[in-house]
Parts: sequence; structure tokens; C-alpha cells
Amino acid sequence: MSWNILVTCLLALGLGVLQGCLEWIPVSSEAFLMIYLIVILKLDPLTALAISIFLHFSTMLTVVIYFKKDFIGALKVLINIFNMEKRSNTRNNAVFKLLVTSFIGSIISGGATYMFYTILLKTLEKSFLETVGLFILILIGIAMVFTGFLMKKQAIGLRTLEEANEVDGLLGGLAQGLAVIPGISRSGITLATFLYRKFQKEDALTISFLIYVSAVILSTLYYLLVNNIIIMIQSVGIFFFTIAFVSTFVSSLITMKSFLYVAKKLSFSRFLISIGVLIFVLNLFVLFLSR
Repeated sequence: MSWNILVTCLLALGLGVLQGCLEWIPVSSEAFLMIYLIVILKLDPLTALAISIFLHFSTMLTVVIYFKKDFIGALKVLINIFNMEKRSNTRNNAVFKLLVTSFIGSIISGGATYMFYTILLKTLEKSFLETVGLFILILIGIAMVFTGFLMKKQAIGLRTLEEANEVDGLLGGLAQGLAVIPGISRSGITLATFLYRKFQKEDALTISFLIYVSAVILSTLYYLLVNNIIIMIQSVGIFFFTIAFVSTFVSSLITMKSFLYVAKKLSFSRFLISIGVLIFVLNLFVLFLSR
């Protein structure tokens, strides 16, 4: 193996691990990917964004495979609707409602946020808007820590995924759409939304993972229509992209399982405090780096 091939493999593996590890924690993974692709690999911003979008597609596949029973169940509900059948599993119904309403919410919020963001870009610096996004998450982190301490001595009835309704999905989608603003973490803001909707910590994570699919599908379709992403991927080499894609898939699966495992071990208040601290520290660190 030549030195150039080895370096290419290592850079692609590093890119995949970066995406796989950062996607589930409450920090903007896209910001880190863009820095890596532009600074380390010397790619132009448009190509870097295209690579980032398709690596998110790899992460999405881990969600589809890991929660395949839920997605198949939701598909069965859709088939039953077309066949005029009303009998469906409670969890399948809940997942179906979440997927449909979060998709609608993501379109509404993402579209509106994107248009508003492009208007603001004409008068404000992009770096300023990124800072605003980071400040929003930092404040959310503080609020989550505060709420976690308040809940320590409260006997609260927590909801399960089976109890999810259209409002939950719509709110999750609306929150997810705000991640169009650079600096706002999709995982951070959706997880905070479902925790405040008083879902059990594992189910809040699961729902956040499930509605991630709609976000990736929408962003991928948008960039496929607007830009020739295939040519951009070819510019970095199919070999490099394939390694990065596989590396993203494997690391995403490992970190997702780890996150769910940790969630099961912590009490709700401790989990809320832990996530709040994580959001606060990580985004404060990113804010410091961006200055």
C-alpha cells in the first residue's frame, strides 16, 4: 500500500468517525465536518457541504436499520390506511404519527427558517448568525440543568413512545427545522423538545433518532435538486468517499447504541442535567473556537 493511499484511508476514516460520533451529541456536527473538509482536505465550501450532506445520509441508514421494526410497523399502518383497515399496533400508530407530523413540521419550519436566514444574510454576517445559534443552545443547556435539579424531588409521570401524538411530532419537526441555522444542533434541540414533553429519556432519544430520517431526506433532496452533488463527490474520489461513508455508518451505530445504553442507566433528572451540561459545555467551546 502506497503512502498516498494510506493517508487517504486515514483521512476518510477520520472524517467518518467525526460524523458518526458528533451526530448524536448536542453540538453541530455539520460545523465540525465543514471545518475538517475545508481546512484539512482543502475543499471548496460547496463541495464540502455536499460531502457533509451525504455522510448524514450514511448516519440515517444506521437509524433505519437499528429501528427497522418501527419503520416497518409505520409502513404497515400506511398500508392499512389504504386498505381501509383500522387495526394497528399502538407503537406502530405512534411512530407513524411521529414520522408524518415531524416531516410536515420540518418542511414548515425548515423552509421558513431557511428563507428568513437567507434574508438575514443580506444584512448580517454569517458568523454573527452562527453565534446566535450557539447562544440559543447554550441557554437551552442552562435551562435543562435547572429543570433537572427541580425534578430531582418530584414524582413525575413520564410518557412512553406509545403515547406520542401528532402534537409531539409537529413540535419535534418544527424544532428540527431550526437546525437550518448554522450552530444549532438538530439532536440537541429535538432531544430538549421531547424531554420537555416529558417523555422517558430512552424514548425521547428514540423519537429524536426516528425523526432524523425526515431531516436527512429533505436536505438531501434539496441539494440534489439545487446542485450536482454526484460530480462533487467524484471530485474527492469514489475510494475516499466510500471509506468515509462506511466509517460513518459503523461509528454512528456504535455511538447511537452507547448513547441509548447510558440513557437507560441514568435517572430522568440526572440524564436531563447531563445533557444540559453537555449542550452548555460543547457549544460554549465551539463559541470560543469561532471567535
